[in-house]
Amino acid sequence: MMIKSNAIFFIQFLKQNCPSFSIILVFMLLLNGCATDEFYFYEALRNNTINGYESYLRHYPKSQYAKRSQNALENLEFEVAKSKNTVESYEDFLMKYHFSKRIPEIKVKLSVIKLLEKGPIYTSELEKVNLILERVRFQDFRIAEEQLRSLEANEPYTAPFDEVLMNLRIFLDDEKRLNIQRLKELAKASKKFLGLNKYGQQSKIILRGKAVVWDSESDKPEMAYGLLADEYKASPHDEIVTMFLIGKREKLLIGSYSLSRQPGYMETVTVCAIYFSDIYWPEGRYAGTFKFEKGIPAERQYSPFPEYAKVDIVDIINWIQSLPRE
Repeated sequence: MMIKSNAIFFIQFLKQNCPSFSIILVFMLLLNGCATDEFYFYEALRNNTINGYESYLRHYPKSQYAKRSQNALENLEFEVAKSKNTVESYEDFLMKYHFSKRIPEIKVKLSVIKLLEKGPIYTSELEKVNLILERVRFQDFRIAEEQLRSLEANEPYTAPFDEVLMNLRIFLDDEKRLNIQRLKELAKASKKFLGLNKYGQQSKIILRGKAVVWDSESDKPEMAYGLLADEYKASPHDEIVTMFLIGKREKLLIGSYSLSRQPGYMETVTVCAIYFSDIYWPEGRYAGTFKFEKGIPAERQYSPFPEYAKVDIVDIINWIQSLPRE
C-alpha cells in the first residue's frame, strides 16, 4: 500500500511541476490506472464515510468498484435519513435513489410521520406498526404477518392510517421476496464450495457479519436460520454474511442390538461455511467445513426396529452462535 501511495503522489507531483513529461505521465497513468483505482477504493472503504465514497465515485465513475461504492454510499445515507426520521430527510434520500430497495420501508415511515402530525391517535395500533418493523428487520416474518393481519382485521380506519397499512403490507411482502431471493443467490453461489472436504475445527471458523443457514438437499432455508437469535440472523440488506450450507446427511451403521439383531445408525452432517460481501468477497470465500457426528442410539440389548439417530438442530444453532465474531 505504501508503494502505491508513494507512486500516486509522485505522479501528481510530476504532473504539477514537470509539464515536459506529459507523454511519460500518460503512459505511467495508463499502467498505474487500475492500481490507483483499487487503492482509492480501499481507502474509501477503510474510512467508510459519505464524503469518501462520493469523492471516489466522482473520480472513478466507471470503475469496477463503482457499483460497490454506490451500494455502500446508499446504505450510509439511508442510515442518516433514518436517524433524522423526518419527511425532509426521507424525501432527500428518495430524490437521490429513485430505485432503492429501501423505498417500501421509507413509505411506511413517511405515512407514520404524516399520521402523527394529526395528533396522538391510533397509539396502540402504531405500537404494533413499530413491532412489525422491528420483526421484519430481524427476518421474523411469522410474527410480523400475525401482527399486520390483526391490524387489517380491525378495519375500517381513517384514510391516513389506511395508508400506513397499505404501505406496511407492500413493505412486508417486498421484504419476504427480497429475503428469499437473496438467500437463493447466496445458496447458488455457495454450492461450488461443498466439494471442499477440509474439515475444520470450531476454532477455525469465524462468524463474519450475520448468518444464513441453508439446506442444500431440500434447497430451502434450514429451520435453524429461523431459530437463530435476532443478533445473528442475516437480512437482505446486510453487507457481510456468513453462509452455513448444510451438506450431505449420512447414516452410518455403528452396530446391531445383541438380542434383536436390529441395526443402529448414527447421523453425520457436514456444514460448509462461506463468507460473502458485496465489497470484499462477491463470489464467496471458503471459510471451512465442520462435521457433526452426534446422536448415537441408546445402548441397550434389544430394539424391535432399526434405530436411526439424528443430529439435533439445536446443536447447529448453538455451534453457530458460539463461533467467534468479526
